[in-house]
Amino acid sequence: MFDAVAYLTRQHTHCDHAFLAVEKAAQAKDWDKVDTLFDVACTALHAHLQLEEQVLFPAFERATGIVGGPTAMMCGAHEVMRDILANVTACARYAMRAAYWPS
Repeated sequence: MFDAVAYLTRQHTHCDHAFLAVEKAAQAKDWDKVDTLFDVACTALHAHLQLEEQVLFPAFERATGIVGGPTAMMCGAHEVMRDILANVTACARYAMRAAYWPS
């Protein structure tokens, strides 16, 4: 039988490890690796958020009858995370361009 909680927990762990790899690469000042690993980490996180929003949250709402309560809060938190990642990505891209093509 499929264990959704175990699967989601593994996804959380995978995302945590992916972002830790980004942090380690940044500490080593390996910016090309940071760029690659950050893309991998963001892709993993976006897939996880999408799974929660499209599968877990609707199942929770159907099972409990609670619509728009905790799941709405989590969707809001997901949007904040997406905005933060988009801002970090934009800042990093700008910094990398400035480093490679100084004015």
